Amino acid sequence: MFTPVLLCVNVKVAVTIAVVAAVLSIALIVFLLCPKKKSDPPSRLTDAELIERTAKEADVLIEIALREDDKSKLRTLKEKLKYLVPSEKDDVYEADELLSSAVKNFRIALAAAPEDSRMADEKIHALNIAIASRNALL
Repeated sequence: MFTPVLLCVNVKVAVTIAVVAAVLSIALIVFLLCPKKKSDPPSRLTDAELIERTAKEADVLIEIALREDDKSKLRTLKEKLKYLVPSEKDDVYEADELLSSAVKNFRIALAAAPEDSRMADEKIHALNIAIASRNALL
């Protein structure tokens, strides 16, 4: 036994719930059926920007190194990295990405063991070989 007041409140609540459900279902249908804007593919750095970023990473290597001999070798390496010729070729860009990755890995290794000159010499030698290989692609 409901009183007319309670019945009226229950009807209002039921109508409100029905309206909200209808609006939400319409919004869902519109969302699913409307064409979505295609997002732009992530832009990649130009080769010149990648070379510049890699040369800046070499600055960090110079600061981390403890021995003056290592710092001297790293300054030479930085100059080689800084003056790489940018290219539009995909294989050269991939080589530059590998160089950038190798420099970052070297930074991590050097930060972990800045006094390990043997490791530094090996990494510098490997980077010099990678630079020569990259330049051969031009």
